[in-house]
Amino acid sequence: SSSVAAWRQAATELLHSADAAAELALRVLEGQQLMVDRVGDQLRGLSDAEIISRAPELQAGLAGLLGTMPLLVSGHVLDRAGVHLLHGDLRAALDGAAEREVFQALRVAGARRVFVGRVQRDEVTGTLHFAVAKRRSGSGNPPAPDGFDGVVTISVDPQAIGEGLARLLAAPGDVVAMMREDGHFLARTPVLREPAPALPATSQLRQAMAEGVAQGLSSGVSGIDGTWRLTAYRRLEGWPVYAVAGRDRAAILGDWASMMALQLGVAVPALVALFALGRLAVERARREATDRATQAEDVMRRAAARALRESEARYRALSEVAADVVWARLETGAMPAPQPSWEAFTGQTPSQYRGFGWQDAIHPADRAMAAERWEAATGSGQPFDAEVRLRHRDGGWRHCLVRAAPVPAEASALRPRQRPGLWVGAHIDVTPLREAEARQRFLMQEIDHRAKNALSVVQAVIRLTRAGSRQDFVAAVEGRVAALARAQTVLARGRWTGADLRVLLEGELAPFLGPQANGARGPLVALEGPPVLVAPTAAQPLSMAVHELATNAVKHGALAVPDGRVTVLWEADPAAGVLRLRWTETGGPPVADAPRQRGFGTRVLDTTLRHQLGGNAELRWRETGLCCIVTVPLSRVLGDRDGMATEDRAVAQGLDQG
Repeated sequence: SSSVAAWRQAATELLHSADAAAELALRVLEGQQLMVDRVGDQLRGLSDAEIISRAPELQAGLAGLLGTMPLLVSGHVLDRAGVHLLHGDLRAALDGAAEREVFQALRVAGARRVFVGRVQRDEVTGTLHFAVAKRRSGSGNPPAPDGFDGVVTISVDPQAIGEGLARLLAAPGDVVAMMREDGHFLARTPVLREPAPALPATSQLRQAMAEGVAQGLSSGVSGIDGTWRLTAYRRLEGWPVYAVAGRDRAAILGDWASMMALQLGVAVPALVALFALGRLAVERARREATDRATQAEDVMRRAAARALRESEARYRALSEVAADVVWARLETGAMPAPQPSWEAFTGQTPSQYRGFGWQDAIHPADRAMAAERWEAATGSGQPFDAEVRLRHRDGGWRHCLVRAAPVPAEASALRPRQRPGLWVGAHIDVTPLREAEARQRFLMQEIDHRAKNALSVVQAVIRLTRAGSRQDFVAAVEGRVAALARAQTVLARGRWTGADLRVLLEGELAPFLGPQANGARGPLVALEGPPVLVAPTAAQPLSMAVHELATNAVKHGALAVPDGRVTVLWEADPAAGVLRLRWTETGGPPVADAPRQRGFGTRVLDTTLRHQLGGNAELRWRETGLCCIVTVPLSRVLGDRDGMATEDRAVAQGLDQG
């Protein structure tokens, strides 16, 4: 009968409306979940104290992040005691009632991964909002005994969602809504002006939702306006939320009355031609009904497709706020084109990365690990997380944190089931952080090595020093240790990359270089030679050798008398592969002949040069004074000649090895 047809048509249209509303609601909630995850990622590794100390900077960043999503009202971060650490208010604050509900729901053991709160009215601004919240994880705080470390929550505008639902109405008087499974309204059309009361526990719809029924029809009196309605409902996959669409009895009966009036108005004239045109009229009515159903289904498809495109666009915009590379791949791993962010970072062209060519930009040592994790993520539907080295457009490798998530598959009419799903991901360049960590490891090893080396040299100095009295012994040891300290100081100024030979000599001979060393007659020591960068391993032995020569000259040679002079000349001879340093004394006490026995200073000089540098010292005792020619292999003396410091080489090698 026509009345049955009217009820069936109403049920069909309402089921289509509920499906379209569920698609829209799912996109909205998934977008809010992504935003909560992004806020949590921004704070990952920070303790509560660090967040408080950087509150202005982090608060501004949070407000900017939330501003990219038009449905958001505010965002908040609470510590494990419920104290506000951070907020990014746009129009409202998290009021006490919403805060208590979120906190109580998430701190209990076995809480839902994502919590959706009831609609509340802000006490200050008067705006309506409901919360989407998750437990905070990955902080820098000491672990809590119960594992609870606070909450990250954002507040959503239900009125803006209601305006979106209004575009899905199949008929002007219909009602479309988002509801929690406990019967509380989240958004509704007509748009909510006040928090709506929950459905009675005795209603058919409330009982169906409590039982977790995925989809169906119910009827009953509304708890909001007292109107009897036929209602279609659809559960959002993975969420404690339903989309519902309802039409009141009067509207359904009105459609039936209109159909009856039309039939009665044409019934009498139609009797004349009933036998001839009956079949044609029936077929035409069927085609029109089919066309209407097709049009309604097409409207729902377009609405779902539009919601999907908007969700993907919001995710890309959100990722581009903090990521260096944003990309999309099919579930199979194939990358479609265009990918402008990938092209800008890697320098690959579409023809190079399309399909599986993008793998050429991944470091060969990281490809197997990344492929294994991708297979595990796509198989389980969980987010993909990894750290890989990605080739930059400049040819170098950049360390990147990678995270990707699937875009949920749509209804079969919109996205065929045999088509692979789409994943959207982002790379964050953390190379500066990894370089800093490698540099810190190198410096710790270098400090340990230098400290042990210095202590070993000091021990040798003490063991080899001989003196006739305690005072002489102390003076000798202090002089040699001071020579080591001066060499250390020169090396430290150059960050242990080497020491300039002239600077090293000036440090040892400073008392004899200035005019004050000999009044108006000028300095006692003259230095001459080209720039030579001495390696850290050679700086200390050379400094000790010059110290022994200077000590001998002060006690017995040219520096023991006012008219004595010392000239120090040096040259690097690449052809012979040696560095020559000539120490020449003049004007000192006459030297009759070489000493019959080698003194302790001579033994220290010879041992230092021969054992530590592979060189030698030739002593020539002339009547005018001592001439000492020091010869050392260039390979043992020269520092880095290609401009790359030892530290930077160690850092680069450490990063290449992962």
